[in-house]
Amino acid sequence: MSLSFRKKSISDKYNSVIDVARGRLSLVGRDLVWSSGRKAGSVAGGVSKNGYLQVNIGGVKYMAHRLALAMHRGFDSGMEIDHIDGDKRNNSIENLRESDRSGNNMNQALRSDNKSGIKGVDRRVTGKYRAQIQHRGVKVYLGNFESERDAEEAVMNARRKLHGEFYCDGTR
Repeated sequence: MSLSFRKKSISDKYNSVIDVARGRLSLVGRDLVWSSGRKAGSVAGGVSKNGYLQVNIGGVKYMAHRLALAMHRGFDSGMEIDHIDGDKRNNSIENLRESDRSGNNMNQALRSDNKSGIKGVDRRVTGKYRAQIQHRGVKVYLGNFESERDAEEAVMNARRKLHGEFYCDGTR
């Protein structure tokens, strides 16, 4: 059995799910809504333990953002999908974009364990502020700064330059 045949079979199976979803669901604003059946007019799916919406079709759970983008485009590329505004429940087409893992990670909010309140800045025992960012899996050290404001500016400038459309300062 050839690999291309196997990939085609998986793709064909998912394309049939997209066709079924198009027949049963509509994208209304940021939500997938049932367009037929006993649940017609109600928001489809529920929230998974990691905060994303998922929809059950034929006994199989699918991520709502994958379905929304696939229904809009007619296919699923298999890439990761990034929520531009960081809201895992906002599945409007304008808020979804394809991404690789690195791009998706660039668009993350400030971590809950961040002590400085600034993404990429931490205070050293010397009293100086270290600035660094992650880009394509590599830590980019930007230096130590006397003031928190200078470190924040260095991080923001580097992110704008290196992260491009996936730039995120961590605030939401």
